[in-house]
Amino acid sequence: METEYPVVKTCALRLGNIVLPLALHYPETALYFKRCLVEPEPAVFEAGRPLVSVSSQEFRDWAAAGNAIDAFAEFCLLCQQASQYLFHYQHCLFHAAAVRWRDRAWLIAGGSGTGKSTQTQTLLGFCPDEAAVINGDKPVLECLDDGSVVVHPSPWNGKEGLRGAGAAPLGGIFFLRRGDENSVQAISPRAAAPYALLGVFQDFRSSETIQRAGSVAQHILRSCPSWLLTSRDIPDSTKLLYQTMREVFENGI
Repeated sequence: METEYPVVKTCALRLGNIVLPLALHYPETALYFKRCLVEPEPAVFEAGRPLVSVSSQEFRDWAAAGNAIDAFAEFCLLCQQASQYLFHYQHCLFHAAAVRWRDRAWLIAGGSGTGKSTQTQTLLGFCPDEAAVINGDKPVLECLDDGSVVVHPSPWNGKEGLRGAGAAPLGGIFFLRRGDENSVQAISPRAAAPYALLGVFQDFRSSETIQRAGSVAQHILRSCPSWLLTSRDIPDSTKLLYQTMREVFENGI
């Protein structure tokens, strides 16, 4: 008989400007969201309205991969569920470190192990009085009707726990990769599209979800410049990142 995981608690979480109704299987999971929990309007939990929740099958798949099933597992799995819920409101969770500098948000995007956290911490060392981290791993990106994007904190801030700065308009995205040299290259929205689509959190299980993620990624890329940052070593590659930000700011791009 397959293990079932019943819902034991409901609560509401604010991500960006959206309130998500959560259905939790472990009450302790709410502690991971304590900075973002809100008292929702009664309509949020109306009968028939979908709740953001981890399915029993998702827990079983997580366990089959050798992971423990507990509140932390639920917290991790809810990241994807929350991002897909946000698609309906032109928001998403994006796999990147977000740094606030000169009242703009700058994303350092890339998969696990590419060096996002090290780049972020090194960048803070270049301008400690000017920069602060919005989120170290998965900020919320809000796509506005005027074509711009606002970057918000989220509870999923990575194992280093980098966070603290408030929301800011998106200034640019650096897509990070390892390489044999340090270089930074401006890339078009078209060239950046594969990187951005992978950065938008989703499960890639349905064409509808992929299309919604693609729509959000397209909006994000049209809102700001993007670069491909190749890093052989730090801090040299981080200096290129910092110099590029300064050029964008000084030239009013």
